Amino acid sequence: MSINLATQRLIDDGESSTVELVSSPNQVEQIAKSVCAFLNGKGGTVIAGIDERGLEDESFQHESATEEDAAALRKYLYEEVMPNCVMSVSVDLTEYGSVLVVEVPNGRDTPYTYDARVFLRTGKSIKAADSQAIREMVLEKGTNVQRWERRPSPTLKAKDLDRKLIDTTVERGRENRGFIFDKPKNVESVLQQLEVAEFGQLTNAADVVF
Repeated sequence: MSINLATQRLIDDGESSTVELVSSPNQVEQIAKSVCAFLNGKGGTVIAGIDERGLEDESFQHESATEEDAAALRKYLYEEVMPNCVMSVSVDLTEYGSVLVVEVPNGRDTPYTYDARVFLRTGKSIKAADSQAIREMVLEKGTNVQRWERRPSPTLKAKDLDRKLIDTTVERGRENRGFIFDKPKNVESVLQQLEVAEFGQLTNAADVVF
């Protein structure tokens, strides 16, 4: 395995409004809070296995991440962060050893919760949202103009899609990025988890992609 230059660059640049560094792959609670905050914001990346203290301290004992750590984290995030959202959890090699990398999208079903709380990120900080912030998120969600790719495609049916391409997408998502699909053989379930179908209606995104 060679060093992942993109991940190494994120670590070298340090924490930001879209990058969180966590010292250990086993700090699943902190990782989940960060994931929840990124989902409720503009998305971001959580890197577990090195933090800013570790970058500054040469004596820091790095704890290398494993594929078993990645599998356990995927399961934890899937069960504990609500509503469910497809995200990537991978093991990348860096100059500091192997780290867990969680790539978090900009969530479309805000507000997301972890431990029955809504978390937000402001700068480099994460905090639980108060009732006013949650109310504003709900109102904003209701007034946002729906993007073209999320709009229904009225004439598109599941039978029109390339089933082989869908199966290939599921296989690659599971093997390369560790995506968890509830029912990988069920087309409707897969399309819903990929957020290209809603309430039984396929979207323009499904038309473009499949």
